[in-house]
Amino acid sequence: TTQALNNQSIPHESVFIEFNPKVVEISNLLHDRNDHPKDVRDYNSNEHFDLVVAGAPCFTANMRVYTTLGYKSIKEITPGYEVMTHTGNFQKVLNHFENGVQNIWTIKTNSTILETTQNHLFWTTRKVKTWNKEKRNYDISFSDPEWVATDKLTVSHYIGMPINTRADKSELTDEELFIKGKWLYKAIKFDVLNLPPAQLKKYLEGYFTKCFFSERDQSWEVKSSNYDKLLSLGQAIVKAFNKPYTIRKSRSWFILSFCITDKKVHSFIKNGYMWAPVREVKQTEREEKVYDIEVDNDHS
Repeated sequence: TTQALNNQSIPHESVFIEFNPKVVEISNLLHDRNDHPKDVRDYNSNEHFDLVVAGAPCFTANMRVYTTLGYKSIKEITPGYEVMTHTGNFQKVLNHFENGVQNIWTIKTNSTILETTQNHLFWTTRKVKTWNKEKRNYDISFSDPEWVATDKLTVSHYIGMPINTRADKSELTDEELFIKGKWLYKAIKFDVLNLPPAQLKKYLEGYFTKCFFSERDQSWEVKSSNYDKLLSLGQAIVKAFNKPYTIRKSRSWFILSFCITDKKVHSFIKNGYMWAPVREVKQTEREEKVYDIEVDNDHS
């Protein structure tokens, strides 16, 4: 709104009022500011305003959220659910918001498509290329992670997807875990995803006995019409094997792939995250109802 007024050369004074410190923190990150706003509940309601503007970053109804009950759409989430936050920990949902109809942006990575609002923040790193005179080639490095809004994302960014940090050891033997994995046909359950990496790896080794393996690429491939099933499997792979995965759509199937060697892939694992490259950021002409949630402790 401020930018629109500036573009029209309309003199104005903006006043930022808010009482939630987390909202203030996110707003300052989003706009590169250091505001210390007044509490909206204490502001003088008799003062005249020409325009009042409010907004919140949100997702469309089909956004998948990783909960202790499996993947759910953000529309389904209600207070009391426990969801995985950007820290890789699970926190209780305090509030669920329907934030009206807003313009939708799409973000494509090599493992998902996100439909969100212009101002939603994502935990990102950015590829940096520095020319090396001695090698006559570019050295590749990555910036320190930071929060970046949807409309500021570029194809040089990587979005961080947290890895489950829980490690609840099972009393089952490695052989028993292998057999259980071998007979899995549905989505991996939450208690299995919470296994320590070594035990989870044994479980997956059993599961992969019935999957396609490419000797040439040294990679596994799993097909399913159930997208949530592959998301759960992806969570298990990055935790157990410390390897990134990709998910692509092919006609009526979703296909998950991951390489067991150090073959060069575009995603990578670092500091408890799988970093997936942004392939495209696009503002659509669609407007849809959007949703948001507030969680305890780790709200972002």
